[in-house]
Amino acid sequence: METFSAADVAAVYSSTVRPTARKLVADSWASSLALADRYNPREVHVNRVTGGFNSAVQVAASYCLRSYAERIDADSVSIIARRRGAVLTTALEQLRDELTDPFWATFVPEPTKAYGIGYSPRPVSMSFAEPGSVTILFRADLALLVESRKLNPPGGPVPQFPGGFNPLGPVSATLSANLPAGNPAPVALPVAEAAGDPTPVATHPQFLPGAFAGSLVNTVLNPVELEVPLQVQRVLGTVEVTLKARLRWTAHKPQKSVDILLDLRQAEVTVNPGAGDARALYEELLAPLEPLLASHLAPHADIPLTPTISLIGRNTGFIGVPELPQFEVRVFPVQRGSRQALCAAFDVVPGCQGIIEDVEHFIGASDYGVIHDEYVVERVIRHKWNQGGFDRSVGVARKVSLRVKRDGRDRDEDAWVYGRLLLDSLDEVALQPHADLRGDLLLLSGQARGVADRVVLTTDGTVLTPENADLGPPEAATWAVNLAASLTLPWEPDAELRDFRQRAHTDGLRHLARPFARFPFTYLMPDVEYVRTEAVLKRMFFLGQLPGVFA
Repeated sequence: METFSAADVAAVYSSTVRPTARKLVADSWASSLALADRYNPREVHVNRVTGGFNSAVQVAASYCLRSYAERIDADSVSIIARRRGAVLTTALEQLRDELTDPFWATFVPEPTKAYGIGYSPRPVSMSFAEPGSVTILFRADLALLVESRKLNPPGGPVPQFPGGFNPLGPVSATLSANLPAGNPAPVALPVAEAAGDPTPVATHPQFLPGAFAGSLVNTVLNPVELEVPLQVQRVLGTVEVTLKARLRWTAHKPQKSVDILLDLRQAEVTVNPGAGDARALYEELLAPLEPLLASHLAPHADIPLTPTISLIGRNTGFIGVPELPQFEVRVFPVQRGSRQALCAAFDVVPGCQGIIEDVEHFIGASDYGVIHDEYVVERVIRHKWNQGGFDRSVGVARKVSLRVKRDGRDRDEDAWVYGRLLLDSLDEVALQPHADLRGDLLLLSGQARGVADRVVLTTDGTVLTPENADLGPPEAATWAVNLAASLTLPWEPDAELRDFRQRAHTDGLRHLARPFARFPFTYLMPDVEYVRTEAVLKRMFFLGQLPGVFA
């Protein structure tokens, strides 16, 4: 295992992005979008865009953002400062000279109601604008929240609960709040209530996903349920949060794979609440909670930005790959128009060295893409063969002419020979053009043994088997099958050949098209949407979507 530090990433990054950035500076935003929209995978020059690397895997920045957001459970992150109306009134009095919205002139907080100022940041973009770093932008509406029901006023009667239960002493409740459109996830707030006067507890605020009807828990007696919802009374402005963290990767040379990680241990989180009323209220009520926000957006850990990229495809057992003795990987960003992606580029042929600056963004709007040269294709197929993949026995039937002795006389008769072709070796894997089919194919061939199981004479239907006749020893033969890369399992009338090709698609081509060490065989499995074989250029090109986040 080889780990690359942030400095290594920065060195690779600066040699890649800076020349590209200079070329992009003159492009306007509109022309950049138009460039992205004109993307056509059939126009991708599979040799030029890989920069001379034997294999290149690209994962879109949009997927990297989804991977980060799901792992920190971004939908549950909310920051709310909750205050009783009387306390909020005091805060507003202190800010009176700074608030400009006429709304505040008529807004009078009810002393016994609970109010909140809060926001729920949602990640909207990820970019790689600086050497070796990742920038994530969050955006949210800053809202004024108010309880839709009154709590008991100080000194008021103790609330009555189902079954005649009367809580005694301090109790705690959980509030739920629906933030504005675009931030629909409810959030949960714990409050402690003593003598009907709720105040934030030490753990305020909490981050919990999903709809939440809180619980009222007595310190002595059994808990009962209480829902205290908060409703949006007014949207005050927009809050932007920026997170900057380091990019690093860990290469696993024996397994020919790489993990691309977001290093959050020294991440920087900055909040921009905008100007005017939003900034004044934020600085007064929410600024002290920024360390808590940072702890949730940037836990002290590494977060995978992509699935484990594997040159041989699925490898759940983390087994070694001796078929590829040479292995070097470099990770860097690429960009086309407004679209960015992370690229893992592999050198696996001794003496070959790709050029990072020549690698181009080739996946368009897809979540991922991969281009392999013929050497990588051959090595991956051979590895899967050596691991027990592919059918090793193929049924065959052939019409032949046999010399048969009947009534003391030799005569030639037609017969059908039914047997098996036992595949002993895989000697050749090559990309070849096929003139008759007007397409490029993957050729597999090797040595085999032909074994006759029975012979059926067509004259009278006589069946000869090893039990009643000498059908001879196995006969040495050569086998060869052409495979066409396709989005679905291949089909053809010959059942035996169809079974072999479908197994070859599953055991070989699927791993080339899905370059990830672990992916689920469910609706979350990578969905291949484009395939192309270029026999003259000796490359195979795949594009796909990633329906879900997986490691």
